[in-house]
Amino acid sequence: MAFALSWFAELNERIARHPCVWDEKNPPRDPVLPFVTHPVHPRLAELVRRVGVRKRVKAGAPLTPEDSPVTSLAILERGVALRTLGHGGKTSGLTLPGRIAYGNLNFFTSQPCFGSYGAVTECEVTEVPQKLLKGILPLEPGLPLILCTQFELARQSDRLAFTLLSELPAPDRLKAFYLVWCAALGSAERSPDGTEWITAPALPPRRVVARVVSASEVSVGTDAARWRRDGLLESSRQGFRARPALFDSVWEWFGEEEEPGEIRRSGTVEEEMAREGKGEAAR
Repeated sequence: MAFALSWFAELNERIARHPCVWDEKNPPRDPVLPFVTHPVHPRLAELVRRVGVRKRVKAGAPLTPEDSPVTSLAILERGVALRTLGHGGKTSGLTLPGRIAYGNLNFFTSQPCFGSYGAVTECEVTEVPQKLLKGILPLEPGLPLILCTQFELARQSDRLAFTLLSELPAPDRLKAFYLVWCAALGSAERSPDGTEWITAPALPPRRVVARVVSASEVSVGTDAARWRRDGLLESSRQGFRARPALFDSVWEWFGEEEEPGEIRRSGTVEEEMAREGKGEAAR
């Protein structure tokens, strides 16, 4: 399947518009979400890009050789990729630009990874050998802690995804995917009649969404059609917009499942979007 250049451009533009806020001492306060991990810390990203090598991967091809161990840490620079449990198994996550593409699971132990990594679209990644990066880390004050924080956030995201896939029905799993896509790439707007919406670029192909949420392509289409009939979702070739209320049941489930802590989610999706400053003027 061919992907329009405008689609790639909008993904990167949306990501650049709403960067994840890190600082030297504290992790980002953006809540952990399933399927998509937090963006890479600017210092870690700068180091990987400075000493790493950039490579291009064709759509449908593996990001790493399937018959070789993962020995590099990589950042996805362009495109959309999948992190899959096993080879050809269920998908645990989606990788967007600015996120770790591979190499975090076995970075410290060099143990074999139980999974594979594939390009949904044409992708570009920057990778650096793990051994080289481990040799540089002691020379970069504060960076080892940043790296551990980055990996912890990724594990939390995967754990939330596994819990969601095992406990929620297919319609709610699909709501979670739409929510995560909106959180990473969406922006809030108010229509002239005062209705609140979240707008986002078009989703990946239905087959990809179905794999991530462990549902059939038929059910993905049926559920989305029902939300459109209910006035909660509007779709076009360029993208979609959704009412924040569509996601509140899943958002509430997230809050109920996680333990009490210093960092807490806002009460509703609309409140969370406002807290993160993703609102826009009415248009």
